[in-house]
Amino acid sequence: MLANTALTKILQEKKSALFDLARSNEWKALLFYVPHLLGESSVIDANEFFLDPKGATDPYRELVSTIEMLVTPLKPDSLPDKHPICRFPARVDLIIKSLDISKKTLPLVTCSEYETWRKTFRARGVSLVFAANYLNNPASLFGHTFLHLYKQTPSERSGGSELTDWALNFAANPTSLNPLVYTVLGVTGGFKGSFSLMPYYLKVGEYNDFESRDLWEYYLNFSQHDVDKLLKSLWEVGPYPIDYFYFDENCSFIILLLLNAVRPEWHLDRGFPFAVAPSDTVKQVLRQQGDAQQIYFRPSSLKRFQYFLNQLTSGERRVLQKIIQKKNLSPLNQNTGESRQALIIDAGLEYLDYKDKSALLNEKGEFSALRLILLKKRAGIPTETSLDLSQIKAHSLWESPHIGPRAPHIAVQGVRDLKQDISQLEMSFRFSLHELSSHPRGYGSNLEMIMGDFAFRAAPGEENMHLYHYTLFRVFSAPHYDDFIKPLSWQLNISGGRNLLSDKTINHEVIGGVGYSLWPSDTLGFSWLVNLGANLEPGNLPKGLVGIKHLGSLAISEYAKLSYELFPLWVPTEEKYYLRGGITSAYILHDKMEWRVFYNKTLTQEVGCGVRLFF
Repeated sequence: MLANTALTKILQEKKSALFDLARSNEWKALLFYVPHLLGESSVIDANEFFLDPKGATDPYRELVSTIEMLVTPLKPDSLPDKHPICRFPARVDLIIKSLDISKKTLPLVTCSEYETWRKTFRARGVSLVFAANYLNNPASLFGHTFLHLYKQTPSERSGGSELTDWALNFAANPTSLNPLVYTVLGVTGGFKGSFSLMPYYLKVGEYNDFESRDLWEYYLNFSQHDVDKLLKSLWEVGPYPIDYFYFDENCSFIILLLLNAVRPEWHLDRGFPFAVAPSDTVKQVLRQQGDAQQIYFRPSSLKRFQYFLNQLTSGERRVLQKIIQKKNLSPLNQNTGESRQALIIDAGLEYLDYKDKSALLNEKGEFSALRLILLKKRAGIPTETSLDLSQIKAHSLWESPHIGPRAPHIAVQGVRDLKQDISQLEMSFRFSLHELSSHPRGYGSNLEMIMGDFAFRAAPGEENMHLYHYTLFRVFSAPHYDDFIKPLSWQLNISGGRNLLSDKTINHEVIGGVGYSLWPSDTLGFSWLVNLGANLEPGNLPKGLVGIKHLGSLAISEYAKLSYELFPLWVPTEEKYYLRGGITSAYILHDKMEWRVFYNKTLTQEVGCGVRLFF
């Protein structure tokens, strides 16, 4: 009875304020509402998160039900921690502030579980962390974002102390690691996602060391009130599962919604009409936060090794190679100065950290004995060597995620077929991470990832545009091969298109290949791949394909990039031979625009130019 009286009074006296609060971004952000074609609704899929049966789609009813439950006195036989005052501290704060309700009108409830949890994870600062893409895991092809909760602000902390902080992660809970099953269930929402808190050093070890992924940290200008609000919102949504969708409601978008609950005026849930790439969420946050940025870079184990390796002479590299091969220090010339010995040994230790991940856990691995030998020798050399993180960061800055263009884009270009003497208009849409013919800023030069590329052309004399080419999925990884690191380059391509504009049928291709790549510099590389695949024309049996691929990539200035691709030999089963290749010059005009000029040779010879607009 007392609850009904209190609720009735609030509904009568605060009627206008109630409607305003229910429609506000602040309230909807706490409920994790997102806009879509049919309106808006919450991404939280658990009914237990809502106090009204229609709370996931009706923010007003959820607000009224929340107030009703808040003013309900605690029953003698119920647990205090189950009362909405304890379950929804962020909602309580917003309702009290927006409706000017006195705390004295609410029941006196002791929230022991929440207070214990809050003190355990008390944070003074927050960073958004981007882990670079990892091609060996389908869930991390586009990279990954999570939060770093600081126990001390950057100005207060000492070197290395941040490793004892907390990491807040959202990820899918896969029921299968089969790549095909994972892809299908990940795209269709077949997995549940959940939040997790863990020591920060575990995430650093997982990404930096075990997967050799660079970490970029972007410190957020959150006040202590903002940090506390983030933890309160996390307490509310953390226990409940969220359906995971690889392209939109993925790890990065859910983290973005948690930040949106703290700063709803940033509208972080907007601006993703097609898909959500982790690097794009970084750009979204930084664009709202403003120009003043604190960016911290943590290089991967591979980057750390390459830093020391680049300081060795060719002779010292050969010594290090022999040490690794023989697994002892006999190749080390004792007449070599201590400073150079220290550098060789430190490079060797970094190599072992990269190569023998089990050594980091003090487990028996391939190089465990050699690691111990190097550590003992290094302990006897007083000379200090250290990573120059500023130098590594400056060298890696051009591939940091915050400076690249956003992934989805549309393009309009004119094309001239030199063989058939025909001009065409082409329009295309693509959701892609990066392509080799684009400038490497934000992504690097040795990776191409394309998803959902559809190009349409208008044929002469026809009013409608027709599908000319599509790419469902394309990954091309071309890591550098040297005497120490010997990774394979590889590609997988699922695409199709017309050979000639006059063709009415689409030929479909599935191609895979492996080989090696050499990169004399960051922007100049060559790859040789042996490719095998199948070509399917409608109504015909698959035709075998074999070829050798050569790729050259050259950055001709800071803002323009020339890329050259050549397939010197294709051998279909009917034994027709033809060349395929092209030259593309891409000029960055603006963060959201790129001008492109290209020449392409297949069965035709095409030249063209156009403009690409990034969302």
